[in-house]
Amino acid sequence: MGGIGSGELLLILLVAFIVVGPKDLPKVARKLGKAVKSLRRILSELTEAMDSEEKKGNENLESDDKGG
Repeated sequence: MGGIGSGELLLILLVAFIVVGPKDLPKVARKLGKAVKSLRRILSELTEAMDSEEKKGNENLESDDKGG
C-alpha cells in the first residue's frame, strides 16, 4: 500500500480523527481522495506526454542516423 504499514495507517487515521473531528472526517477524507485521484490523473497524463515526446525524439534521431 505505497510503503505505509497498517500501524502507520492507524496512527494517521487516529491523528486525523483528533485534529478534524468525527463530524467532518468523512468530508475531509472525500476531498483528500478526490485530490489524490486528480493528482494521479494529471501525473499519468504528464508521463504519457513525456513518453510520447521521447519516442518522437528517438524516431527523429534514428531517421537522422539513417539519412546521414
